[in-house]
Amino acid sequence: MAEMKGMEQLVSDIQDTFAAAAEELEEDERDRLEEWADQDIVDIALNHVGAPVLFTDEFVREQTEFESQLAFENALPVNLDEMTDVDDLPEAVDTTIRTNSDYSSLKELVDAAFEEWVYREVDLSEFDVDS
Repeated sequence: MAEMKGMEQLVSDIQDTFAAAAEELEEDERDRLEEWADQDIVDIALNHVGAPVLFTDEFVREQTEFESQLAFENALPVNLDEMTDVDDLPEAVDTTIRTNSDYSSLKELVDAAFEEWVYREVDLSEFDVDS
């Protein structure tokens, strides 16, 4: 009888341990998904497409006063490759954008560049916006 009670307690402890581990894994997954979902479109654009790809020569010429991507990059206090989070960039970046375009921040410029990139690179014909 004592052995059976001990085995029952052991099984109960194992079940509790596995349940706690499963709950912790689910919580970690929820946190990871929430972190991903909390990224705004600008961070997604910078981290998954990249500023050098977004800011083509054509885009830079049309949307800013710069003649090329190189001139644009040379005017910035950081390299395009280093732009992964607009919140961590120096204010001088936004100042450069405001001074040389109709945009008030890098965030707005990235948003516009990403929209153009999507129209260039993504086949949107399968999406019916009227339905």
